[in-house]
Amino acid sequence: MPFQRTKFRLDTATALPHMLTGMTRGSINTPSDVASTYEVTEKVFVLGSLSKGVTVYQQQARALNLAWALRELNVHKGRALAKVAVIGGGAAGLTFASAISSFPGVQVTLFEQRWDLCPLQQGSDTRWLHPFIYHWPAVGSRRPSASLPVLNWNAGRASDVAAKMLDAFGDRCTENERNSRLVPNVFLGLGYLKVDALRGEVEWLGLAGDRAGRHFRAGEPAGNRQAFDTIIVAAGFGLEAGQLTQEAIASGSYWRNDTLGQPVLTGARPVFVVSGHGDGGLVDLCRLTIERFRQDTILAELFSNDLEEVEKELRALVGPTGGRLPANVKKLLDRASTPLSRYLKTATKTLRSRLRKDVRAVLHVRPEQEEDWSVDQLFENKSSFLNRFLLYLLYDAGAFAITLEPIAEFAKRQGIPQSHIVQRYGTGSYAHVLGLFSDQNKVSARLGKMKDDDDQSPDELWLPGFFSPDPKGLVS
Repeated sequence: MPFQRTKFRLDTATALPHMLTGMTRGSINTPSDVASTYEVTEKVFVLGSLSKGVTVYQQQARALNLAWALRELNVHKGRALAKVAVIGGGAAGLTFASAISSFPGVQVTLFEQRWDLCPLQQGSDTRWLHPFIYHWPAVGSRRPSASLPVLNWNAGRASDVAAKMLDAFGDRCTENERNSRLVPNVFLGLGYLKVDALRGEVEWLGLAGDRAGRHFRAGEPAGNRQAFDTIIVAAGFGLEAGQLTQEAIASGSYWRNDTLGQPVLTGARPVFVVSGHGDGGLVDLCRLTIERFRQDTILAELFSNDLEEVEKELRALVGPTGGRLPANVKKLLDRASTPLSRYLKTATKTLRSRLRKDVRAVLHVRPEQEEDWSVDQLFENKSSFLNRFLLYLLYDAGAFAITLEPIAEFAKRQGIPQSHIVQRYGTGSYAHVLGLFSDQNKVSARLGKMKDDDDQSPDELWLPGFFSPDPKGLVS
């Protein structure tokens, strides 16, 4: 059977998920083309770790695109797909491992550096996940279900999403076992792992994960060097760099629980500083300035019954796809149509009534050229349209102050403790991925090109029915 090119569903009532991103990257949709965007060497593929503007849903879609491409190449071109290593037990790695292990004859070995799978989002009750909200105001972007065939989930707390994924992965292992298919091997708590990209080998030291239904116990210590015909590096991005404090009010990692969104219990009105204005920084700025802020409800609360009309006006202004709009959002909104301007003024008035009374928030900016800096630069393409839109309303409402002063000097002068400083500078993804390879000099150029190209499409390229759906509640 020849390769089938992707057929796009054009149901404009939902327009999901294919139409959200608009397929702006061209027609890369054959299995060979798709696999090439992940390929480091003939046997090694990097899944999403070098992409920009990622969400949990987008990483899962990339995982399924790669699983689809490699399976098609296996069936139609004879590419080996019997021994598969997956490095990283987060959303992308789990999704790929669950999908590819459902095919007969595929033995997956899953490696996770930390002590459990999906470790960042587990127990993260202060962060909310939504599959499509960062595509707002695209049609269908408020739809709560990811609608994925593998490890599907609905909008909610990150802890709930992680639990849903882990349950589905455990059920997939149980189903494989009951149907005499190969069950993934899992290794946790890795003290050492290196990939030899040219040889297609992984060397590691860690603990074997002994499965008990949906959970994995720490088993016997294990070390080995093993050859694989396919190695998937889905190691995420590493932890954020430059956080001044760990496990305090302003915690180290974006995913760790903190108290930024809770009212201060003392009589003081402390100052909090958010440094960095990417998506992570702007979400925390919203939490520090808006009472009872939740990403999944704030738009409906600000616009009420007018939300659909607001979205129509915005699509006329910014285009149909939303997401990481390259244009300056402030300049666009400053010249909004009369109806949209009226909606924005009403939202600003509503927002002023929701501003927190117990804290003062300062946004710290590190301009490349301080003498030429202006507020407009906050609205350039460093975050999603949604977060820049909320920033625009917060700015109009006078909800925060801005400082360009070096953060250490500003904190000292204002008497701000380190526990009240939130630094969101992103992660060093390239260095994190490169550090996994023992033959770094042989893969560094390719990894750099992958980072620059950023062409692993998050659009769903597999055909409906290609993957076996999540098992329904199997527990052994």
